[in-house]
Amino acid sequence: MKKILGVILLKSKSRRIKKKNFIKIKNKMMFQYILDESIKSSMFDKIHLSTESEKVRSMILRMKQNKFYTSIDASFLRPKYMAKDNFKMLDVLKYVISEFAKRGEIYSGICMMYATALLIKKRDITNFINYFNKLNKIKNNVSLQTVAQYPAPIEWSMSLTEKNILKKNKKKNYEKSSDSFDQKFYDTGGLHAITIKSLNSKKTQNYGFVMPKYQSIDIDYKEDLDFAKKLL
Repeated sequence: MKKILGVILLKSKSRRIKKKNFIKIKNKMMFQYILDESIKSSMFDKIHLSTESEKVRSMILRMKQNKFYTSIDASFLRPKYMAKDNFKMLDVLKYVISEFAKRGEIYSGICMMYATALLIKKRDITNFINYFNKLNKIKNNVSLQTVAQYPAPIEWSMSLTEKNILKKNKKKNYEKSSDSFDQKFYDTGGLHAITIKSLNSKKTQNYGFVMPKYQSIDIDYKEDLDFAKKLL
């Protein structure tokens, strides 16, 4: 099996929900849910927790004293400018891979696991990486990400004014049944695996790994967090 590096982006601050990644839910910090399931899957040679904070890094190093967490890594910090909201996550992954390369650690692929993916389980990660490895045998430039189907046709979408007045986009669409439209999917913000060659390639073939809607909550707002807590 080719070597795949697991990565969880763990910046210390967040814009909409304060210190979102470290909120405690049922005695576990949010990022520990995806971390624990990733470790249980045994699909990664190493899981790097990428942070710009020395305080967070020290916490991770303390976690490593627990035998369960021996596979996690926080051997270096990323530059603080890489923790800004407008900095591309793909560029963070490039930085992480380059740092490991300097240490003589070479990987064929990298899998980013979102710290807020509370509902993804060990079997999901196993199936996802197995599919990624299968694709990697066929093509070298591969990107695979978790997606979910929109609960209703996006052609039925409406906008809402400040006075709560509904505005329909194309009225003809509302006269059609849901099976009249092609299925549309959205990025769940769960898992995203990329071959190393794809990190610097413009010829990447993008694939989707369909997840159930109930596991596809990307926590951006308090409402998302409250909903996820009810499903845990």
